[in-house]
Amino acid sequence: MACPARKCLWRLLALGLLATAGAHLGARETWRKVVTSEFAVITPLEERAALAAATEFAQYVSAQRAFFGGRREALPALTIVIFAREKDFDSYRPLVSPGGKPLAVGGFFSRHESWAVVGMPARVSEDTRRTIFHEGVHWFLSASRTRNPIWVEEGLAEVFSTFRVDGAVAEWGRVIESHVQLLRKTPPMPLQQLLAVSQAGLGGDDRRRTGAVYAGAWAFVHFLMFGKHEIPRTAISDYLEAVTSGTPPAEAAPRVFGRPLADLDRALRRYLEDGDYFMARLPLTAADQPVVSPAGSAEVEHALGRLALAGRRVDLAMRHAGAMLLAVPNDPRAHELLALGLRARGDAAGALAAFETAVARGSGGFQPYYEVAAAAHRTASARGRTLEGSEARRIADLYQSALQRYPRHQASYENLAGLLGVVDPLREEDRRWMELGRRLFPESGMIQLGVAQGVRRAGDSVRARTMLVELLAIRPPPETVELANRLLDGWEFEEIGRQIDELGRGGRFRDALAALEGRLAEGVRPGVRERLLPVRAQLRGATLAEDAKRAWEAQDWREARRALTALVDSTAPEPMKEQARRMLAELDQKRPGLPAEAR
Repeated sequence: MACPARKCLWRLLALGLLATAGAHLGARETWRKVVTSEFAVITPLEERAALAAATEFAQYVSAQRAFFGGRREALPALTIVIFAREKDFDSYRPLVSPGGKPLAVGGFFSRHESWAVVGMPARVSEDTRRTIFHEGVHWFLSASRTRNPIWVEEGLAEVFSTFRVDGAVAEWGRVIESHVQLLRKTPPMPLQQLLAVSQAGLGGDDRRRTGAVYAGAWAFVHFLMFGKHEIPRTAISDYLEAVTSGTPPAEAAPRVFGRPLADLDRALRRYLEDGDYFMARLPLTAADQPVVSPAGSAEVEHALGRLALAGRRVDLAMRHAGAMLLAVPNDPRAHELLALGLRARGDAAGALAAFETAVARGSGGFQPYYEVAAAAHRTASARGRTLEGSEARRIADLYQSALQRYPRHQASYENLAGLLGVVDPLREEDRRWMELGRRLFPESGMIQLGVAQGVRRAGDSVRARTMLVELLAIRPPPETVELANRLLDGWEFEEIGRQIDELGRGGRFRDALAALEGRLAEGVRPGVRERLLPVRAQLRGATLAEDAKRAWEAQDWREARRALTALVDSTAPEPMKEQARRMLAELDQKRPGLPAEAR
């Protein structure tokens, strides 16, 4: 059930989270918002300082757009909160864990699935600036509908982390001495290995390996962008296009870079040894001009609430949610903020009610739609029942509403895939979403299962079956193997069963049995064979019963007795055998066909 605004406020009152709502704003501070088409700055800084900060970040985004050929994907919503004083930022400095100690950071950039938030004081160190601009590249690249290799993501993030505006010039690509020193002390990771590093291989406790990956990625990207060579400056984009279209990295690299990787390894080492590094210094571009205006209290509460959540300060986030609900009780963002806070507190029921209200209010975020859909989906699964087609359609529509707002949400694709076998009606957009999901997440077996189900329901059973066989050939995870085999078994059983049922409904049991025996002789999947053996036994029984009935009606008692006896001795279902025993008993009692004196 959705959480009406009044009921949500009562919940917050009960938790004691409205008493201090709004106290952080300060009676003497005026908050401003500086808005561009790609991000917003919320700050109490004076207008000139606020505009300067927003203008620099707008130039930073514009520089990335120019590097990638001006592509205009919609970026995840980003809010940058800049505090006037260090002590004001202290209240939002992220915690190690909820209720734990603050992290020793001068600012932070927190990225979530469909939104991001930056928190920082007006004055930050060079290291903090680099961290903010490094993470900003990941935020920018997250808008892409394809996943980028680790070396591209981290290399570009490090190159652009040195971004700054110097008068009328924007510059980036300044040398990072710590990387150079590391790579001179320890030879760079061979490019064949670097190009193959995955996200799983980047993390973990091996800091030396992680440092080597970051340094190597920076060096290779810097070399491609600024080194003296004949490789096209579009090489990184060309490489991404090649691997996205399905070319293996080991083939794409020499083709795009124009030389074997071993040659590139030697060229990269010379580049590092020579120490002759260039960087980009370009005139400021016509970036979006920031627009400054007073920030309403609800906008400030929303920004600070998100920042508090990102910093694991849940109680503070809840106070901001309460203040926002008081100011704008019908704003779906207030209910979503409340839901996120309640979920962080472990109140799953309260969070779901608030998410439902956000959906009812027309939320622009993906998460309320996903959470409401996933809750209904889980409830049906927990009860062990098959969803009705109309119920599956309602849940599928919610998943698609989530994807419309955030097309890179893998769980929404995978959960939607699980509905395509039963959703009614099946629509063309279901297939389109599955195809997009497969392009975005080619390693997801669940999405491929969904694509195959959509193909089969569209009438192409052969292609659907081939897709699953090909999926099994690449040895996916065990749960995917189980589901694929279950689908293949179900499809084959359904196809055979359709033919048998059609013959059986016409009373042609002997023909049905012959058809089934033929399919079994040709060979069926082991799981299907187990399910068909009882069907064969039933058909054999039905055939014998049909023979017995025909003989009985023709008063061919000898044939009737033979058929009934064979039925009793067969593996037919017990109810059929019991009926045959009763008929045999009647024959034994009445002994039809004999002279009266012999009965």
